[in-house]
Amino acid sequence: MHDHRRALLVAWVFALLAAVPVSGAGTLKVVASDTSFPDSVITTSLGVLPGEFSDRFITDLESIRDSSDIHIQTGRRVYSSADGLHLAFRLSLITSHLMIADGVRGDTYGFVSRGVYSSQGGHFAYFAGPSERAGPSLVVDGRRIAPGVYAAGPLALSADGRHWAFVGRAERDATRPTFVVTDRGTGEPYDAIGRLTLSWDGERIGYVARKWGDRFVVIDGVRSPRYDQVTAPVFDLSGEHVAYAYRVGSSWRIVRDDETIGPYQTCDTTSVRWNRDGSRLAYVAGLDGVTSMFFVNGEPGKPWPQIAVDSTCFSPDGAHTLYWVGPLGTPVLDGEALETHPAGWPGTVVWSAGGKHMAYTQWVAGSQRSRVVRDGIAGPDYDAIGTPRLSADGSRLAYAVRRGDDQCMFVDGALGPYYRSVGSPAFSPDGRHVAYFARPSGGKAFVVVDGRRGPEFEWVPRLGPTYLPDGSLQHLAVRRSELFRVTHVPRRGD
Repeated sequence: MHDHRRALLVAWVFALLAAVPVSGAGTLKVVASDTSFPDSVITTSLGVLPGEFSDRFITDLESIRDSSDIHIQTGRRVYSSADGLHLAFRLSLITSHLMIADGVRGDTYGFVSRGVYSSQGGHFAYFAGPSERAGPSLVVDGRRIAPGVYAAGPLALSADGRHWAFVGRAERDATRPTFVVTDRGTGEPYDAIGRLTLSWDGERIGYVARKWGDRFVVIDGVRSPRYDQVTAPVFDLSGEHVAYAYRVGSSWRIVRDDETIGPYQTCDTTSVRWNRDGSRLAYVAGLDGVTSMFFVNGEPGKPWPQIAVDSTCFSPDGAHTLYWVGPLGTPVLDGEALETHPAGWPGTVVWSAGGKHMAYTQWVAGSQRSRVVRDGIAGPDYDAIGTPRLSADGSRLAYAVRRGDDQCMFVDGALGPYYRSVGSPAFSPDGRHVAYFARPSGGKAFVVVDGRRGPEFEWVPRLGPTYLPDGSLQHLAVRRSELFRVTHVPRRGD
């Protein structure tokens, strides 16, 4: 997807969309209930896409593995929610543009840009206006807001979509000062403003700002003292606590709410993170310039010659800590090196819900292959491995693997059928069922549930499917240019 030809293909496909209307906007239609599959499968129409939504474009989309890739690799014309259950398109007409979110056609504008989905709930927002030179409006879930300023940065939405923020300017001139604009007001102007960080509920906001060469952290409109170097603030899940690292001169310190911890000689600026309830703050720092230590609430762990950058994490319940140390890449759980685990630097780490089990991807030393290590036991190595998934209780494991040009799903120690491509697996809340996207060579796409193929479609996103709390399974799909939300409802007794 990164080569020039595919970029031209995407541009060509969207050029063909010009002046083709989208029907069914705003109307949900239950199309069919498929009784041949073990689940009850309900397909709900979200609208008819332009007829030029071709198989070739669908093939390119399906190769994209996450929502940021979709946005970038389609020329910033397609936007996806993180769970793959929502999809929006920027449709370019001859002299105007519009957004189509989940099949619903928005109003027509001179330009539309910078769409973003909330991390939960499927809320969608974007900039729009009569022209690029005019100050844009903000459209949130179809509601138009006129902030009266120019946008100088991307939109940020709270997880529930209730609050929004962006960096703006009073004039279009890029040399003019910038300030933060939110649904509750406008902040102080600065020469430059970094990435905006919203708390989960959007009630709090933090960012790094620069004025006359000095750097500050601004949290809820309150500016810190000046720093030589500073990291973006990090909120805990509740939004009650915030932390960041800063350097003045040669000394690093950590700010936790109103408390300052330190000094330290070195600091891993990627390591500052909270556990879920905000009771534990972790970071990596050094006192002597030679070794590093993993700190929790200011209390140091053992000194190590090397702690891998950005390798620290908490288990979901916040009770366990994990990181990797050199020179070979040994995992350290709750301060103790796991010498029985195979050495090697990690990729993605996943946990069971209670933190009792963990799994992670790992490069195999001396090769270009990778494997998954689960609770200290290494699995077979493959040419490539996708992000592993554990069931909630940790008893089941699934991940996609590639051998040569073929891909298949590895579930509970067994390889499934090989396809041209497979997507990320998902377990039901009770762990009894597993599902994933698949497409055979030369065939149509479908979702596999417990080894059984579901209905076929021209396109199913690799980001789905997603299990909902009630045990039903959902994903998007396209058939004959019509966008559907597909719901698999388990049979009674399953």
